[in-house]
Amino acid sequence: MPARLPLCRSLTIHAASGLCLAFILGASAALSSCSAKAKAQTADVKPIRAALALDYPGRGDASSNDLAWRGLVEAARELKASVSDGEQLLSYGRESSFTAASPRAEGRDRQQLLLTLAEEGNDIVILMGEAYADALKNVAPGFPGTRFVLMDARPREGYGNNCSFVSYDSGQIAYLSGALAGALSLNNPKAKLGFLSGPLQKDSDSLEAGWQRAALRVNSNLEDPKNHVSLKLEAETPKKKGLSIAQALSQFSKAGAKLVFWAEAKPSVDILDALKGSDILFINYPADARSEYRFAGMKTETYSALLASAFMRHDVAIPYVLKAFAAERKLPANILLGLEEGCLSLIFNPAHESLIAPHAGLLKTISAELVDGRGGIGSGVGEEND
Repeated sequence: MPARLPLCRSLTIHAASGLCLAFILGASAALSSCSAKAKAQTADVKPIRAALALDYPGRGDASSNDLAWRGLVEAARELKASVSDGEQLLSYGRESSFTAASPRAEGRDRQQLLLTLAEEGNDIVILMGEAYADALKNVAPGFPGTRFVLMDARPREGYGNNCSFVSYDSGQIAYLSGALAGALSLNNPKAKLGFLSGPLQKDSDSLEAGWQRAALRVNSNLEDPKNHVSLKLEAETPKKKGLSIAQALSQFSKAGAKLVFWAEAKPSVDILDALKGSDILFINYPADARSEYRFAGMKTETYSALLASAFMRHDVAIPYVLKAFAAERKLPANILLGLEEGCLSLIFNPAHESLIAPHAGLLKTISAELVDGRGGIGSGVGEEND
């Protein structure tokens, strides 16, 4: 089971650039406690050298790389370090030194970049995304004194005891989204829940179970199996044409599904285009990080059927990982981050503020229960607690 880092907990349902609806979860007393704990955590840490390997094309992508850089800068501020990406140098102290670098040649030199960062004597090297997995397996054994951390990556074996893998608690978002869907369905007795997954989603069954269980908790009228419509997109082969997104939307519409959870580990541009003019409300997980920027700048009427997206906060996760390493000089092999660490959020389409606002209290309650385990909700993929 992936470990959780023993760091300050915070709960936030995120808003982009002031345009989306935001719910700040937690009282000022809790924030004060977090602040005191954060000072204690950084008081005794030892200086470290850290490197961040961004993925291609690097900074300026309005996505994961920009979030990662933001997180590295925040970590430098908290740990009194200098931080540079080769063009920009920021100094918050001289106790530690952080650098960021990006691959070139459309990412084909990831292994060489990783090798260079290891040879420079960094204590910890953070890698942005699964694209670095093969390079990590080849490079890490040659540098046993360096801790390598692969972000947004499923736990895996055979990589050596100097490698860590950071994943995000998808079950928490599925459950939280299901509670919101259940609340919205109370206003529409004929509404049905829909669940759409694809060939890349390995844990779709558990995500669907958590999504349904939370919806039922809020609206028991959804208990009838006829109120659940589950579809799975399939990869096309020369002999078989898979179910397309447009076909899935048509089937949801015919079945009366009005609230659909889209579970697939890839960017959601295709879903957004297919949703034009639809009366189905979609919650998208996991979204690529561009969702934050997309909601901030898009014409809301264009994608009015998109209610919300999950958002993985690399900008929060990276400081957590670096502070934990600086304090202990070690990390667990598998690290799970979620609502309690402030590393997952739901972001909302501003076109639906009037729909979501009445349920702020419910989302706050469900989030708190997910964090402390009350109500038999569990974590990971929404499994029941013992």
